[in-house]
Amino acid sequence: MNNLNVDDWIEAGRRSFEVLNYAKTLVKEDKLVIDIICEIEEYAFKKDYDFAFPPQISINEIAAHYYPKINDKLRVGKDDILKIDVGIEYNGAIGDNALSVQLSKKNNDLLMASKIALETVTKELKVGMKVSEIGKIIEATIKSLGFKPVENLSGHGLGLYLIHCEPSIPNVNTYTRRTLDPGMAFAIEPFATNGKGEIKDSNLFATIFSLTQKEPQSQDLKEFYNYLSESFSTLPFSYNWLLNDYNEDDLNEKLNRLEREDVIDKYPPLIEVRKGLVSQHEYSFIVTEKEVIRITK
Repeated sequence: MNNLNVDDWIEAGRRSFEVLNYAKTLVKEDKLVIDIICEIEEYAFKKDYDFAFPPQISINEIAAHYYPKINDKLRVGKDDILKIDVGIEYNGAIGDNALSVQLSKKNNDLLMASKIALETVTKELKVGMKVSEIGKIIEATIKSLGFKPVENLSGHGLGLYLIHCEPSIPNVNTYTRRTLDPGMAFAIEPFATNGKGEIKDSNLFATIFSLTQKEPQSQDLKEFYNYLSESFSTLPFSYNWLLNDYNEDDLNEKLNRLEREDVIDKYPPLIEVRKGLVSQHEYSFIVTEKEVIRITK
């Protein structure tokens, strides 16, 4: 990343952490998950905050990417593990953070495994550190607590108006030589599980999308494509956000056609392969010449 504006990244991190902590207060037993999502969005919109991606609440064996449709009937159970993931964009800078919640505390050890791993590695961060060392610390910490890291989920670089870029920040030791260099922004997000430690795409309906670098060949899709490009640019968007301007049948048809033309990517919910419970915690950071700064706070 060139011309790192530290103040913008710190503000993005502050806003994202504010919204995340507000989201945590909304979790109540038997409450509809879609209602929590709508309240998170309403809070951010009233503050004039811009989402870097749709807020997500992924429950139990679903590790990530669950964003309920408007008519979704999923409710919060007392023993459910909720991963709440929120990202806010400010002048292109992105704060990306997540936490896990369970009302009954039944699986508190699992929740704490991802949190302790994140806190432990945060204390060790320094300029020039190998990203493989981050993965090594996360893996060792989670395993020492009796759980497994999810090996095929990782943290990631953050760019201007770009939620995922290089480098990948692993949750296991990958032995890569890539280092934390000045001008870099990134997110670390340990996932811990009592399952196998691996996720796969689920067959659940995808509700999160982003544009690729291709444009549609079909002329009748150009207007819809321009609408998406002007509204969201390179950042992910949700199915629900489009329903104000398009009816559901028309929207499904347009999205399916854009997917066939490789104009959009979709992000279906990710599920642990043995349906193990999953917890997640995430902070964002920037690297200056002198230090690694946690902006999620």
